[in-house]
Amino acid sequence: MPPRTTAITIDGRITPEEWAGAAVTTGFAGIDTKLAAPTQTTVRLLYDDKAFYAAFTSPLPDKVKQNPDMTVGMTGTLSQTRDRFDTDVDHDDAVEINVMPDYPDGTWYRLLTNGLNTHYDYAISADNNIMLGWNPEWESASTLDSDGWRVEIRLPYTGFGATPPSPG
Repeated sequence: MPPRTTAITIDGRITPEEWAGAAVTTGFAGIDTKLAAPTQTTVRLLYDDKAFYAAFTSPLPDKVKQNPDMTVGMTGTLSQTRDRFDTDVDHDDAVEINVMPDYPDGTWYRLLTNGLNTHYDYAISADNNIMLGWNPEWESASTLDSDGWRVEIRLPYTGFGATPPSPG
């Protein structure tokens, strides 16, 4: 993953200038089907000496693009019902980041956010103790328009007790 070379404003607007040189990945599978997702999300990744950055771009599914009733006002495009901090946003359309700095035997950190920018985060210790009280400081912002849904995230290393990665 390359280091960040320009400032990134966490506003849900993924600009080429901010994300220049980012590592890019796609090819995700459905959780239930294990098959390639019909609408592919693209993820961009960068880091600096304080935080890890991720940008998610998910185009609108064809069924939404082809239905004018769904694109006017963007109704029906995202399931976004959870609006309270630390609620189960994984029941909404959400992006999720899993972090395990001490792989494979360390604590697993799970962070999710939905289109309402509701955060849901917790940690699972190596002995499977779920720590719902783990609430790191992290930022996210999302935008939704006729091109799709975008989410930007900044995760400071201090929330994981981790240090910045080495270049390369």
